[in-house]
Amino acid sequence: MSKPPKKAMKLDLRRILPDVALKMETQVILHEANSLGIKAKVNRSIKTPHILIPLTFQHSMSITPVDRGIQGFAEWFTFMPNSTSLNEYPEFTSRVYVQVFDDLIENKLVESFTIQAPNLETIIRASLSIFYSNTGKQLAPIIKDQ
Repeated sequence: MSKPPKKAMKLDLRRILPDVALKMETQVILHEANSLGIKAKVNRSIKTPHILIPLTFQHSMSITPVDRGIQGFAEWFTFMPNSTSLNEYPEFTSRVYVQVFDDLIENKLVESFTIQAPNLETIIRASLSIFYSNTGKQLAPIIKDQ
C-alpha cells in the first residue's frame, strides 16, 4: 500500500471538507482583525464570506476572497512555493475583492478593486491607500474601545 505524497497532505482539509476549511480561514481573518483592535463582522453565505470593516466618516469596507477551490468554495489563502528555498513551507497570500461604501447613502458603492496581500493589516492599509489616491478621502478603520 502506498502513502500519499507529503505535499498533498497539507491541502487535504480543503479537498475533503472545503466548507470547514473556509470557516477556519475566515476565523483566522477575524482573529487578525480582533488583534488589530477592529471589530469586524462577517456576512456568511454558503460559499463566499464577506468581512465587513467599519471605517471613519460613515464608510465601511467589504473584503471578499477572490480565489475559488473545490466545489466552488472561496479560499482566503493562496499557497505559493517559497521563493528562497524549495524545502521550506510554502508562503501564502490573500487575493481579495475590496469594496468601500458610503454608509450615509444606503448601499452607495464608492470604489472597488482587487488586491493581493499577505495579511489583513496589509489588505486594509493598501485598500485605504488606493481609496485615498482615487478619491482624495482619507479613511481609517474604527478601532473598538479597549
